[in-house]
Amino acid sequence: MPIAIEDSSVCDPAYTDLGRACSRFPELQRHFHRLPGREINRDRALMLLLGGMRAEERVAAFLLDLSIRFAARGYSPAEFKLPMRHQDIGSYLGLRLETMSRLFGKLDRENLITLDGKYIRINDIEGLRQRVSDGERHQILA
Repeated sequence: MPIAIEDSSVCDPAYTDLGRACSRFPELQRHFHRLPGREINRDRALMLLLGGMRAEERVAAFLLDLSIRFAARGYSPAEFKLPMRHQDIGSYLGLRLETMSRLFGKLDRENLITLDGKYIRINDIEGLRQRVSDGERHQILA
């Protein structure tokens, strides 16, 4: 059984109802067919990208990716609640909790972000992008 890492709302339509809706609206059907592949490709590309980065670049890339995802869903790209505990983010990025705390503190002191528990505000998105890389590695985050 899946476990939500934050408050969520779930709509569980009957499969037959969803099939009928897709039959009536071909664009909806194409959308549902594209979603899994797009997410798999994005996650794969992000993991390859993060694997070749220094710790600070990983954290900046992670925050930029979250910003993009929130914006795509109509939420603020600059202010949001982190979806995981710092320890879990560190585990996802291959970093220790101490490293995460040090890097979040550094980004906060440099006014790139403001961190208040699980709530974050990105004060300088361009500054975060510059932390990721000077090269083409952050293309996925553009």
